[in-house]
Amino acid sequence: MSLMIMQPRHRAKRRAAVLRQASLMCSLLGLMAAPAAAGTPEPPLSIRNSFRIGTSGVTCTAQNTPLDDRLGGLFDRGYRLSCRDAAGAVGTILAVRRDVALVSERSGLAGVTLHCGAIGAVVIARAGQVEAVNCRDHKAGVEYKRYALKRGKTTYLVEGLAGYDPALRLALASLVSDVVVPGEVRVATTEVSDPAAFARVQAGQMDRLGARGEGYMRNNGGRFAESSEFFEALASRDRSSGSAGLAEALANQGLQQSNLGNFTAADRLFGEARTAVPRGDGVTQRLIRNYKAINHLNQNHPTALLNDLAEIIVDNGALFDADNLSSGVISASISESLNRENIGLRQLGAVDASLTGAERAEILDAQADALRATAYRLQGKFEDAVKGFQTAGRRLEALRGGRIASLGWLRSDIQIELALVAEAQGRGSDTGAAFDRAIAIIGAAFPQSPALLSVQARKAAWLVRSGNETAAMSLYAKVVDDSQSVPDAGTNLRDLLGPYFSALAKQGDTAASKAIFDASQILQRPGVAQTQAVLARQLSEGNDEAASLFRLSLTRSRDVARAEVVAARLSALTTPTAKESAELAATQDTLAALRREQTELIAKLSAFPRYTAFAPQRVSLQEIQAALRSGEAYYKLIAVGEALYGLWATSGSSRVVPIALSRKDLSREVQAIRDSIVTIENGKVVNRPFDLDASRALYKALFGAVHEDLAAVNHLVVEPDAAMLQLPPSVLVTADAGIAAYKARTIDIDADAFDFTGIAWLGRERAISIAVS
Repeated sequence: MSLMIMQPRHRAKRRAAVLRQASLMCSLLGLMAAPAAAGTPEPPLSIRNSFRIGTSGVTCTAQNTPLDDRLGGLFDRGYRLSCRDAAGAVGTILAVRRDVALVSERSGLAGVTLHCGAIGAVVIARAGQVEAVNCRDHKAGVEYKRYALKRGKTTYLVEGLAGYDPALRLALASLVSDVVVPGEVRVATTEVSDPAAFARVQAGQMDRLGARGEGYMRNNGGRFAESSEFFEALASRDRSSGSAGLAEALANQGLQQSNLGNFTAADRLFGEARTAVPRGDGVTQRLIRNYKAINHLNQNHPTALLNDLAEIIVDNGALFDADNLSSGVISASISESLNRENIGLRQLGAVDASLTGAERAEILDAQADALRATAYRLQGKFEDAVKGFQTAGRRLEALRGGRIASLGWLRSDIQIELALVAEAQGRGSDTGAAFDRAIAIIGAAFPQSPALLSVQARKAAWLVRSGNETAAMSLYAKVVDDSQSVPDAGTNLRDLLGPYFSALAKQGDTAASKAIFDASQILQRPGVAQTQAVLARQLSEGNDEAASLFRLSLTRSRDVARAEVVAARLSALTTPTAKESAELAATQDTLAALRREQTELIAKLSAFPRYTAFAPQRVSLQEIQAALRSGEAYYKLIAVGEALYGLWATSGSSRVVPIALSRKDLSREVQAIRDSIVTIENGKVVNRPFDLDASRALYKALFGAVHEDLAAVNHLVVEPDAAMLQLPPSVLVTADAGIAAYKARTIDIDADAFDFTGIAWLGRERAISIAVS
């Protein structure tokens, strides 16, 4: 779904919709229900669908597996452990109301046959003394570990790859304590997967309802890239199975395309979703209606939005199927309501983790009220907008007493919209109060999330607009500092930090350059840096056993990716032939084996300390300066929204560099220079003389302010951004004299237009290194 893999094309005229980053989107169907008041503690693990293992290091999570056939009773629970970089499960956990034979208990890991040794004992922090045994899968030649203990009537068992032992111990301690136990998961990593890739692995391992719930919950917390992977996995799965959930998955994919600016693709996916909606499914009809409205909101078309919301949908009351009930027929909706009253859930004392169809329909209708009110705000009809937002808020509060935590995003966004209305009407105190309510709501529902940071950044932007720059800069600095514990915040914050960068650039002093450098690290695009790190590691680690394992693990990761593409293509066939069905089954078997092998290889790497990685850390500008020697300088280009900023640093000084070009201007200038070298005409490659004037102009725009400083630099480290990722800075021209001589020389028709002798290239007098992070 949402704003994940690519940076969205933000436009000023789409300010209201895009800055919200789909805040009125699929948050409404989130499945978790919990108190949403400020200061609410995290719910116990026993009623959560998933939880993180540890608090630092390599990211590992536990996902509920209700279909684990080792579970026998209502109170039994099972989980699958996944870790970043591992293509398959690294372990499993059980919490069951029976005795467990540590050695002979059947493994929950597919394709694994364990042979275990003698039982011993170890002490695990927060769990105490537990039984422990070492096991081995002889076929794969891989070591495993198992730990177990009994508390009251419940026996806890964790098993998994020995290379992931830190994660296994923390998982057991967390489950026994019923809270996430702090600790570092220090295991091997190849550094090739980002949070979205890890989410893709998790989505493939979870049942449909679990994946759906995780997709919505991650969206609600602002983790859009991860959420997208869950819905893409659902769409692929539902296409092959003909599931009724296909329409919902397609609608979420369409919304993501809209948020990326791909409006034609969004319309196509919404059309497919409408075709796939089961007859009488009023909930999904409402979902598609609202997403189509958001698509028009993203294009700043409030009138079209209002037309979308005027669509007639199956009435809410029809979802209760009163006619069938009166005639004694138990329909799906009635069955759902009855199941919610399961006596076991009441005995557990837990809040039911699902929403009924009728409740989801009511939430979607409340969302429609909020969207309609947003359209009124954009049209300047402020009184109608306020009434609409108040109506939406009352409908949400009426649902389970306002205790549905997954609605925190929508409730918070309504407050933001009210703040924007108050600002437009000049009611400053009401604006600040509404922003504060929005922050409190989202902070209670999703603490330490990209969503919370986004709302705080939006309040800071209002403080700038209202002239309170001191308070704004303080709040922006807090957002930057807090983002260190939210590593996937960059997608949300890239454009919301624009006013902060602008204010710092105006200051231009050493303190401002340090602040800009800190803030710029939130905006890192990790893909290029990871690729370079992996390549360097591959080439530098030698030919010992560890290096061979590392390279083989990368190969298997690529094999997994290729097999996933083939499986997705075959799954998408509506009427597959017998041969295609057989090929799909074979590919799925191969994929399972590849995932298992890749995971085992990562586990084996844990025996080699150089492959045991910590979580990425930020560096300070002072650290960069300390690494620079005499004659060296560092130049960083930063793109924030349409604005560009430069940062210049040597060992003894630093400053912000003014850049008059916009991101769009830079793209145009870079493309013109590239086209002057080679272009395609009539299907043929055509070489032309290099455009010296364009190169010189671009040099002045980017480096003009530091031209005098460059004279003393013999090694320049450049960290590019935006379009400069496509052009080496070495080809920029630093002086006019050589250009004048070239033009005079080439007046002669017989002169060599490709002879650039005497041109002052930026890379001629100094070495230039390119850094990607």
